[in-house]
Amino acid sequence: MLWDVLIQQRMFPVMLSADIRQAFLQIRVIENERDALRFHWQKNEADEIETFRFARVLFGLAPSPYLLEAVLESHFDSWADRYPDEVARLHGQTVQQVQTRKERAEEILHDASFELHKWNSNIPQLEDAYGASSEDLRDQSYGKQQLR
Repeated sequence: MLWDVLIQQRMFPVMLSADIRQAFLQIRVIENERDALRFHWQKNEADEIETFRFARVLFGLAPSPYLLEAVLESHFDSWADRYPDEVARLHGQTVQQVQTRKERAEEILHDASFELHKWNSNIPQLEDAYGASSEDLRDQSYGKQQLR
């Protein structure tokens, strides 16, 4: 997703982005699922141990990003009829859509004798088809050479 933001920033003269304030805390956990978010608390050593359950999704838990994504996708779907173009942009893109966009960009710029190279992606098939050449590796920073 960060990659999309960086690419979009270079493609358009105006860029706007935002962060969802307290995104995870905006998601309520239904009561019969709260046992998974149980924790024990003891104020003093003399006090009994109390059991509490969180009612909201917590930042830092392994399933939290998945839950946030599922809630956002469901919400986007509910608005798709009203604002189809905006919702499509918020949904993101499939690998095939990005592959098509990449191929079209290469074709358009190749027509003007420009070559696109050093593709990076979190999806290996979207990166350079032939891998990085030795010339490309010389142009990369030490960190990129080591981490590829």
